Parts: sequence; structure tokens; C-alpha cells
Amino acid sequence: MPPHLSRRPSGRRAFLHARATRAECVLQALTLVLLAPFVPALLILLVPAALRRLHDIGVSNRWAALLALSGPIGWLALLWLITLPGDSGPNPYGPPNPQVSRTTSLCTITSACG
Repeated sequence: MPPHLSRRPSGRRAFLHARATRAECVLQALTLVLLAPFVPALLILLVPAALRRLHDIGVSNRWAALLALSGPIGWLALLWLITLPGDSGPNPYGPPNPQVSRTTSLCTITSACG
């Protein structure tokens, strides 16, 4: 190997000329293999929950699909929509869900986690 390639650059140049070692490559591959099965499971759980939440504010599935497929700006818009308060009255998707206190939500989350 030429001498200029055997030294690992430092500082600002390290970012531009970064080369992963064998151990780093193995660790990245292992992480990918271990985490990959969780991605479909998260999608199966999160997509219906997000759609129900969007229905609470009167947004249709078409808008959700359009925003989800439009890239990072659409994802941020979806995140913003999900955080909006729900409709106080009935909308085309049905009556509003009953209000739940923060204490009840916290107890539900903590009991589900452990």
C-alpha cells in the first residue's frame, strides 16, 4: 500500500477521507442485520396509529400518502399534523375520542414499558 494511503487523516480531512476499518464494517453489518427485522414491525404499528391520529383532525388517507411520499418536507408536515389537537366535534371519520388525562396516559405508557 502506498505510504500516503496507510496513514489515517486527522481533523477536518478525516471526514473527507474516512475509510472504515474491518471491525467498523463488521459492526455496521451486524447492526443492520439485528435492526432490520424491527423496521417492518414499527411500520405495521406506527402507520395505522398515525392514520387514526390524522383522522382525528379530519385529514384523509390520500393527504397522508401524498405527504409521506413527498420526502423530508412532507414527513415534517405529517409530524406537524400529528401533533395538532383533534377536532372537538364529529368529523367525516366519526366522533372524537374521549379525552384522557396526562396521568392516565403516563400510567399506561409506564405499565406497557415495564
